[in-house]
Amino acid sequence: AASMDDEHERADVVVAEQSLIDGPGVELLRDLRTRAPETIRVLLLDNAEAEVVQQAVNDAAVYQVVITPWQSESLRLLLRRALESRELARIHRYLSRELKFADAVVTRQSDGMRAVLQEVYSFDRMVFVSHAMAEVCNLARKAAPTDLPV
Repeated sequence: AASMDDEHERADVVVAEQSLIDGPGVELLRDLRTRAPETIRVLLLDNAEAEVVQQAVNDAAVYQVVITPWQSESLRLLLRRALESRELARIHRYLSRELKFADAVVTRQSDGMRAVLQEVYSFDRMVFVSHAMAEVCNLARKAAPTDLPV
């Protein structure tokens, strides 16, 4: 993980022990957070030191802190869920962008359609003969700009 400088060498997940030979695992994960923020970071601890856990969560933005002894099956499940969560977040970002673009297109089209409908169904284009109908149309014309039910 310390030599992941090339963009093609990005890891999906990095699992680090707190007691690494070349320094604390939290420092490695904190450095990894700035160099590869999309990489999921998991920290393995020998004991639940509250200060280390808080530092790991706050500074290194670890996905999960795992206290030893850990079961290989539970760690495998944790990593699978972490990858699924990251994929869902990626899909969510993609769909949100697509929705924003689609919303802009629909808004433009609906504005154009609204203008056409206002012209087609304008009060000025209505034809009537009686005076009573003229009064009804005048009242409807006054009420039309509001969203209140009439």
